[in-house]
Amino acid sequence: MLRLVWAQLGLIALLSAFLTLNAAADPPAVSLPPPGVAVDPPAAPPPPPGTLVIGLRWTQQPTAGDFARLFPVRAMQENVGGRATLDCVVVDEGRLDCTVVSEDPPGYGFGSASLQISRAFRIAPETSDGTPTAGGRLRRTIRWVIA
Repeated sequence: MLRLVWAQLGLIALLSAFLTLNAAADPPAVSLPPPGVAVDPPAAPPPPPGTLVIGLRWTQQPTAGDFARLFPVRAMQENVGGRATLDCVVVDEGRLDCTVVSEDPPGYGFGSASLQISRAFRIAPETSDGTPTAGGRLRRTIRWVIA
């Protein structure tokens, strides 16, 4: 019984010390702008990793010349068109870091060519609704057509 009383007194002393320390701590400093100074609203947080980003604004896209230069040789020789779907993450300065999800028909190099052409795409730092694009994901299907 005596041990229980001492344990309870020890617990009360710890709680008392904790509450006293927290009460004595300085409140966090808050700085407010001077009256009449406009303040921008806080920036929207970036999308969680792996989140598909919607409302992208393209600032740069590959040209027809880029597609002609990168068209897979074997596909060109055999007059075959195709497509590849890329899964991409928006990285610094709106560049894309992509991986090939699928390519059709397989074996013609459309996946590799699509990875190369993806380097010519650039995305604006924010979506049309103001959400930051860095770190967001997108899927893009690149179609390769022989004209």
